[in-house]
Amino acid sequence: MADMHKIPNPHKYGVCSSAGGELDAPLYTGNHFDLPTFEDIGSFHAWLRDRMGRHWPVMQPRVQSIFTNFEGAQPVFSHGGLSPDNIMICDGRLSVLIDWETAGWMPPYWDYVCARWDHSEVFVSVIRLAVPEHNDRDRYNMRVSAGVCRGGGPKKFLSFEEAVED
Repeated sequence: MADMHKIPNPHKYGVCSSAGGELDAPLYTGNHFDLPTFEDIGSFHAWLRDRMGRHWPVMQPRVQSIFTNFEGAQPVFSHGGLSPDNIMICDGRLSVLIDWETAGWMPPYWDYVCARWDHSEVFVSVIRLAVPEHNDRDRYNMRVSAGVCRGGGPKKFLSFEEAVED
C-alpha cells in the first residue's frame, strides 16, 4: 500500500479518478453519480461540507479535526474499495488487488475509510497494517458523513463510543 500511495498524479486535478476525471465513490454517492474532481483535499472537504448542508452543525464536531489534519496533505493513489473479495493471496502473501473501478488520487485516509471488512477480524488487522494512517474513530465519523451526504440524518447514527459498545 505504501508503494501504491507513492504513485504520482499526472492529472491536472489533485483529487480525481485514475483516469483524471470524476471518481466512482459509492460510499459517498450511493452509486447515483460520480464524485466530481477537485483541485485539492481542501476543495474535496468543502464539497463534503456543502453536501452535509443543514446537518453541518451536527457533523462538524465529528469531522472537523479530520478535515483540519489533512487540509494541506497531498492526495495519494488509493484503491478505494478494499475488501476481502478483491485481495488475492498466494502462499500467504499479497498477490494482486482486483476491482480498480474506484481507484484514484484521494486523501491519505481514503483506503481505510472505504475498506469493507464485514466483521472479518483478520481483514481488519491486515488493513490496519497496510494503511498506517488508520484511525477507527475518524473512519467511523467519515462513514457517518458519507451516510449524511447520501441523505441520511446524523441523528440516526450512533456516536463512535455507542457503536464500539454495540
